[in-house]
Amino acid sequence: MCIEQRAAGTYNGAQMTGEGYQAIVNGLLARKGLVYTCLQVKNQIGVLKNTHSFWRYMQAHTGLGRKPDGSIDADSEFWKTNTEWSPPANEDLLDQLFRGYTVDGSTSFVPGDDYGENLEQEEEEEFQATPTSSTT
Repeated sequence: MCIEQRAAGTYNGAQMTGEGYQAIVNGLLARKGLVYTCLQVKNQIGVLKNTHSFWRYMQAHTGLGRKPDGSIDADSEFWKTNTEWSPPANEDLLDQLFRGYTVDGSTSFVPGDDYGENLEQEEEEEFQATPTSSTT
């Protein structure tokens, strides 16, 4: 239902309109007979987004190999040590919903950092004294 709302333009992967939340609430009631509030739906979307963000981070930063299907090649001990659950079963749907809107660390930067590009150009700055008053 969230993917339907994204296609409808009420959700952009980062924020959903009130109309989008209400459509999901109505859809859950109609399709599943479940009664949720808009806040509960919002919180669940947050959980899904965090799950997707964690999985994307793991894909980019574990240093582990990959299986032929693209999943992380790790034994069950790794998952027990690093997580309380296994990789998400609905990874393709989470990608459709959140791709481009979650932080995985692969494109992060620190504002003002030149990442070592100007190491040779660094010069010692001249000390400039603070102006003082000439009156006593």
